[in-house]
Amino acid sequence: HYNDLLDVDGNIDISKDIFLENKFKEVTLTTELDGWSKKLEGIFNTTPWAKPFFLFARTGVNGLRMSVKNTPIIGAMVDESRDILLANADDLTGLAKYGIENAADLAQAKNLIIGRQVMGNAVVLAAIQKKMAGELTGSGPVDNKLRRIWTDTGWQRNQITFGPVQIGYDAFEPYNLVISLVSDVVDNSRLMGPNWTEDKLATIALATGYGLTNKSYLQGLNQFIKVLTLDPDEIAKVIPDLANNQVPLSSLRKDIAKVLNPVMREVGNDIVSQIRNRNKTSEFLTKDKLAIKYDMLNGEPIRDWNIMEGMWNALSPISLRLTPSPGRTLLWNSNYDMKLAVLMSPDGLPLKQHPEIISLFQKAIGNYKDSKGRNLEQILNDLAERKDIQKSVIVMGNDISSGKDYLDPGKSYLHNDLIESAFTKARKKAWASIRKDPKIQELYGEQKKIKVEQLQRREETKTKNILSKEELRELINLPSK
Repeated sequence: HYNDLLDVDGNIDISKDIFLENKFKEVTLTTELDGWSKKLEGIFNTTPWAKPFFLFARTGVNGLRMSVKNTPIIGAMVDESRDILLANADDLTGLAKYGIENAADLAQAKNLIIGRQVMGNAVVLAAIQKKMAGELTGSGPVDNKLRRIWTDTGWQRNQITFGPVQIGYDAFEPYNLVISLVSDVVDNSRLMGPNWTEDKLATIALATGYGLTNKSYLQGLNQFIKVLTLDPDEIAKVIPDLANNQVPLSSLRKDIAKVLNPVMREVGNDIVSQIRNRNKTSEFLTKDKLAIKYDMLNGEPIRDWNIMEGMWNALSPISLRLTPSPGRTLLWNSNYDMKLAVLMSPDGLPLKQHPEIISLFQKAIGNYKDSKGRNLEQILNDLAERKDIQKSVIVMGNDISSGKDYLDPGKSYLHNDLIESAFTKARKKAWASIRKDPKIQELYGEQKKIKVEQLQRREETKTKNILSKEELRELINLPSK
């Protein structure tokens, strides 16, 4: 049998066994495209401006197929699986395209499908157990603002917890998709409730699609969809990615930055800052550095890995990190809305367009200490141990599950009252400690000028008489007849 696979020079030639060649192409993601995927590749290839979003069509589609084939129930319903499972050894018509030429090939193919279903079900059951124990994360909630809140407090996507360590499962092909989908469905249904889930099935589908397109070889499609939404904020994130990818070795530059300069940065929507953030190693060469993103719970830079952690997470397909504290888990499960925590000062000064001030504010909040000498993380840790707080979170979850999602999470539950109280005190004290900073004083001056101009404009536009046609035309710059 081995000799049957050798060419005249003694090298292995798998093309001599069609079934083996078919499976080899399947696991190496090199199967030729057909049907809708081939048409999709053709569309991208003939549309120059869209081509950068879908450079590796064959790899992406085949990777998705491989993941789907290992998904319980769904994997058994795809055309290939259905054709094979329903086929009879006496009639192999139509199975040649799958490399099946005889009864032995058919039996092996059926066993492979059944084995994938068994393994897929085992993985789903394990994922459900981990999710119910709070030891699994996926792509996060579909709400961008809520997902950003989680990320800004140290949450990371696609992590599974074993004891004191969280392990990234992105490299657990082909089961990473199955695991992520379990987490995503639970997150979005639990956070929004059954009524929301029923009314917003398209949004659940969007969350699922987000998990699918987060695969490295399909992220371009995710960006493509964001561009089509015409959301200026999303477009501002996609354009720097495309610009950065025009220079060779973009992935290598990103990995080097993970080792040498892994700390997250607070950046605006301008393209230059976004590109610099994707090449953070260059920050060593500039005097005016990008603002550091600080953890508001403890004042430490986010993802401030040491050199060994950076090398491991950059070079290893499996990332490792310490399990988050009970207080952080409480915050993520609380439905507490902290999206404006650093985007506006306690006295109403807008900070969204000023990443340097946001960074300063984050650090000041993280350095806050209450009368007992606790920072916000320690305060949340203490809250997480209280029985009444645990009961409050459970009651909130039950209310959402029973359809009472009209109750405001920020005003209806004890845990969010206490979290709000802690954040309010921290924000006020933190702002008072940095308020005299020259950049903040300059921003106050700019806001004062804007208010003065608004008042002047309002006074100028006051009139007791109705404008004549000539005055109206002059005011709106219309040509006179």
